[in-house]
Amino acid sequence: MDHGVAGLANLCFSIFVLPQIYVFTKVVVIRWSLYHNPVMKLTGTQIRHLRGLAHHKRSVITVGLSGLTKGVIKELDSALTAHELVKIKLPAGSRLDKQTMLHRLCASTTATSIQLIGRIGIIYRPGDPPVIPLPGATRPS
Repeated sequence: MDHGVAGLANLCFSIFVLPQIYVFTKVVVIRWSLYHNPVMKLTGTQIRHLRGLAHHKRSVITVGLSGLTKGVIKELDSALTAHELVKIKLPAGSRLDKQTMLHRLCASTTATSIQLIGRIGIIYRPGDPPVIPLPGATRPS
């Protein structure tokens, strides 16, 4: 009789706990990759500086219910070329969906995500030559 109860406990564990662990692990991995972009390493001071500059900007790109289309990526690429620092309005959804969408936008445009609050994401990609001077960055002579 005890063996049946232990089997029931294992069944409940696999149904209720494992999906939560999987989702939690997925959120941590996406959140880590969101702020630790291998394309460009930014210090905390540089991220804080970029967040301050982006505070007064308006959203340039709005991602609709269609999601990430070629048109959105093309428009984001041209906006990053022109401005270097872009605010993006994402569609309503879960936090994980918005983090994933911002991560995909950064990967497709070789940009770095700076911040994601609510539906608003901030992306930075330095130009050639960079227009926005970053604190602590060495300038080429």
